[in-house]
Amino acid sequence: MIFNSIKLVSRFILAILLVSSVTAMAQDGTIYPLKAPAEPNAIPLGTGGVKSQKAPETWFRQWGDPMARNISTATLTPSCLPKARQMAQP
Repeated sequence: MIFNSIKLVSRFILAILLVSSVTAMAQDGTIYPLKAPAEPNAIPLGTGGVKSQKAPETWFRQWGDPMARNISTATLTPSCLPKARQMAQP
């Protein structure tokens, strides 16, 4: 009976260690720099620039997703409306 209890506890501890190691690896918040993507279909919103912006616009990948920081020009990039740019321009 004691042997089964020890076996059960050791398996439980092993399972906890495996789960905690996987979650620790999933929390990689490393920032990888990216070049700004070309946006030929971007629709400018005409909101003007940012005055006295201290840091330039930067693009990076974090947690597997591309992200941008310090956006200097506001735009919309349509992904499912092929004629959106034509409709927005008079």
